[in-house]
Amino acid sequence: MKKACLIEVKCDLPGCNNIKLKYPCQIIEGKRNYCCKEHAYKHHSILMKGSGNPMYGISLKHTEEQNKKISEASIKLWEDPEYRKKVMENAKKVTDTPEYKEKKRQETKARWNDPNSIYYTKEYREAQVKGLDNPKLKKIRIETGKSNWKNPEIKKKMLKSFDRRPTNPEKVFDEITPNNVRYVGNGKWHRWTGRQCRIPDFKVTGQNKLIEIYGDYWHRNNDPDDLIKEYKEVGLDCIVFWEHEIYKEPERVLKKTLEFIEIIPKQLVLY
Repeated sequence: MKKACLIEVKCDLPGCNNIKLKYPCQIIEGKRNYCCKEHAYKHHSILMKGSGNPMYGISLKHTEEQNKKISEASIKLWEDPEYRKKVMENAKKVTDTPEYKEKKRQETKARWNDPNSIYYTKEYREAQVKGLDNPKLKKIRIETGKSNWKNPEIKKKMLKSFDRRPTNPEKVFDEITPNNVRYVGNGKWHRWTGRQCRIPDFKVTGQNKLIEIYGDYWHRNNDPDDLIKEYKEVGLDCIVFWEHEIYKEPERVLKKTLEFIEIIPKQLVLY
């Protein structure tokens, strides 16, 4: 029996000069030929870009009614603990890799360095607060947070992530204030506000009062009133100082702090 002759076929990927041997029966008119699967995928990606994609120019925007139905269905699905567990396990396979963490680190760094980023706008913050105030989602977050806190392994990881040293303005503030104003930014004290687990910078011993220090750069687009309101909803009073206030007006900061914790000295002397 005669053996079929092999025919040399050039790879159809632009720029590739590789030759692959094929039998005549493998060569189909109108079908592209590639030297390997990787080149086939690569060329397909090139061809499907822009106007080459059959869906190019076709609008797939949902109507308001469709968006509402999709949202309700998603919330209902998320209420199922088995579904949540499955989604989180699948997501963890991706997010726990060093490559993913480095990618997110670089993205966050670029975002912080972009003054025109959408994340700095008032509209974005308001949208975040609106989403966090959704009663159904709030209930799920509370239940999930409490459940996670009861898990020894998760609790250990959370506390480890909170273990940080005070910043320079926090150190200065700690030095000029009384001993009953304790630094708790390392996770020694926390409170679930219904939106998230909050760890303040300072806690007043024996009082439901907190003190936060805002960095001039890192918090430049944060409104202190938002945080004060969030704490107020769970029965906590809070006062916020800015970094430049700590450095430039330590006497005024101390006086305001003493008034806040209801200790008003007759004469204020700084050493």
